[in-house]
Amino acid sequence: GPLDRFLTLLTAVDRLRAALAGRRRTPRCRGVERTFRDSLRMIEETVVPQDADEAFGLLWSFLQLAPSIHERTDDSNGAIGKVMDDAAEIIANVAPSLNVTYEVLADRILDAVAGADYGEFDGIIPATAEALGDDGLAHLKEITEAWAEVPPSDAEMEA
Repeated sequence: GPLDRFLTLLTAVDRLRAALAGRRRTPRCRGVERTFRDSLRMIEETVVPQDADEAFGLLWSFLQLAPSIHERTDDSNGAIGKVMDDAAEIIANVAPSLNVTYEVLADRILDAVAGADYGEFDGIIPATAEALGDDGLAHLKEITEAWAEVPPSDAEMEA
């Protein structure tokens, strides 16, 4: 059934991640894009209707793969970036149904955006704005301003 197909896709993504971990930059990313699109479709069609929190976690993990994928593929045509944008759109649909406090969500967003090197979380604030609500957006602004005031560490400067 659909869940079995989804689990098969997750296994394929895990294998792809493992394969990419041992490779240098590759010239094409069509297979990666197809695998990711299939994974997104399965999350959207199978997991979202049953469990918004689980879907959100899977989509978030999906976005976190972006740096590894970008480092090892040529995405000059923007195909992988578009898939990541699609994941953020699905998050926007799921976010209002999340069972998480706005403080936890805001902290997670700040951590993700602050560590994003490839723009994989660029659309995450608008995507989660409804779930954050006015109080969550104010909290996100507050913690972002506090984060911005702290000078980067030596390790961050070298990275």
